[in-house]
Parts: sequence; structure tokens; C-alpha cells
Amino acid sequence: MTVPRTNDKKAIQMTRTGGILGYARVSTSEQNTSAQTERLKDAGAIRVFEDVISGKKFERPGLA
Repeated sequence: MTVPRTNDKKAIQMTRTGGILGYARVSTSEQNTSAQTERLKDAGAIRVFEDVISGKKFERPGLA
């Protein structure tokens, strides 16, 4: 289940009150986040943010 981006205050409140957010990251474009994303959703994540970026980098656009 994913929560659509919206300006609706009720939907925004719902995502801020106890929902699980996930973060999946891989280092190279040859890898993919599908296995991580699937496990996060199975664990109850209502939204999963993803990045394909080296672990040495501090900038994480998926978390911004």
C-alpha cells in the first residue's frame, strides 16, 4: 500500500501518526531495490523511499 502525494491535510496527518516509512538503497545501477522494497512493504511500510547511490555519499535524494 502506498500513500499518494497530496496536499490533503487528513492524508498528510495519517502518514505522520505511526505509519512505517522505509528506505531502500543500492550502490550501483546494476543492482535494484526490489527485494528490499518487498521486505519493507511486508513489514508494513506505507511508503518506501529509494536511492541508487554509493554508501560513501552523504547526499541522499530519496530521503530529502
